[in-house]
Amino acid sequence: MANLEERQNGLDPRSDPDLMTRTLVAVMSPRWDAWQSTTTPTLVVYAEHGMFTDKQKDQLIERGRNVSRVDLAGAGNDAP
Repeated sequence: MANLEERQNGLDPRSDPDLMTRTLVAVMSPRWDAWQSTTTPTLVVYAEHGMFTDKQKDQLIERGRNVSRVDLAGAGNDAP
């Protein structure tokens, strides 16, 4: 019930599904130009059993400019 709102037509999600879909589509496309131009020190935290392959992890670190990396041994979720 916490994620539903009572409206005239019954219970509806508090979020707009179409807006969520558009947002996810927008953030799913690669942004290598932005990443490669970032000079701010950045800490990337990976989980040993997270969603990224070793190749993907290495590629992100190699393309960054001022990046430090930490791998969490035994962890199953990557840090947000």
